[in-house]
Amino acid sequence: MDRLNSRCLQYGISKSSSGGIDETCEREVAPEVEDEKQISKPPNPVAMESFHNRALDKFIETGQIDDELPGLEWAYQSLRRTTLRGMLKKLKFPRTLRVTRDFAQAVDTDDPADAYQHHVAYVLHIKPVLARHGDLPVVVIITQSDLEIHWSAIDKSKMVDLHLYNAKVTPEAARRVGHIYPLNIACSYTHPTTTRIALDLFAGQLYFGSYHEYIEVSSFLGLAYFDDAKDIEVDPDGFIPSHERHKIPAWHRHANQYWDTFDVSPVPFLKRFLGIVRSHGAGIEHTHMGRILDGERLGSKEFPDYKARGPEDVEPGVKTDRGARIETKAQRDRRMQMQGKRRREGGQESNAEPALKRPRLATSKSAEAAIVRAQNTSVPEAAADKSRVAATGSKEREK
Repeated sequence: MDRLNSRCLQYGISKSSSGGIDETCEREVAPEVEDEKQISKPPNPVAMESFHNRALDKFIETGQIDDELPGLEWAYQSLRRTTLRGMLKKLKFPRTLRVTRDFAQAVDTDDPADAYQHHVAYVLHIKPVLARHGDLPVVVIITQSDLEIHWSAIDKSKMVDLHLYNAKVTPEAARRVGHIYPLNIACSYTHPTTTRIALDLFAGQLYFGSYHEYIEVSSFLGLAYFDDAKDIEVDPDGFIPSHERHKIPAWHRHANQYWDTFDVSPVPFLKRFLGIVRSHGAGIEHTHMGRILDGERLGSKEFPDYKARGPEDVEPGVKTDRGARIETKAQRDRRMQMQGKRRREGGQESNAEPALKRPRLATSKSAEAAIVRAQNTSVPEAAADKSRVAATGSKEREK
């Protein structure tokens, strides 16, 4: 080997970079060693034990929330146990949704519980007939364990109703007539628009059932869904800052649109919440929610009932450049049509022509004096004066 190396040096051949020919040969014939990676996963957390919730018991019995009793907390604040805790401090969600302690904390761990969040399936709310005017009705989201423990009280309750909820996470679910179903057919879900939207978003809604719902959610989040926003400063994610919302056209400010919900863009929070917490890492960029959170505006391709709004769609009472708009022609036509429909249904409409109004006769001075005297006399005297007034009036007309 030494002679071979010296001979190579004699002819200007350098040594192998790996340290010699013997090492090269050894490397070629040596069997390849395959390394198998073994990932050590943390142990699964222990599930929290369910318990009898006194605060939920009182809500079922009286329809009121006792803040002094632990057991119920605000729905969006319950997400502080996830990696979204820092984002929650900047956002102010409507305080109309509550969850039980069992729903808020599914596992016993101090680490972020993004992968251990309950799905919204059971909803308790005040009976519509008992809701006070002006008060925001409270909605309480419960778990399967809460339902089993408190079922007898819920079944006998005269204050609350139980609904089954199905989040609109597929196009088929969004096209259904309803996504929240009462166990009692006579009950109805009649909560305000803000409560309904907050519940849908918390449950992980990804699709809209109509164009009307799309513009409700977009305005609730402060996102521009219209193209006529030339003079409005819009953020790259589509969020309209609060100091620019006074420029929104009047036909985009209906009674069921709440532009002032957020002062800070909720887009980063919702992207992470819907994509990581609710969808467990699945991509949402092709869904309705994913597209509007990316700044895209939906239209006629997504919704058959699409209709671009214009000045003729201004609601009554909304201030415009020309002053307050009382009523549009289209709204007047719809109102007259609905009034006629209600009269027909109530049997108030008949084929008979209305009776002609009798012309009012001119009152003479003597008749006026007799009427004044009649107010200060007894009933027989008043009747006599009235007859004299009638006779005097007829004589004057004959003249």
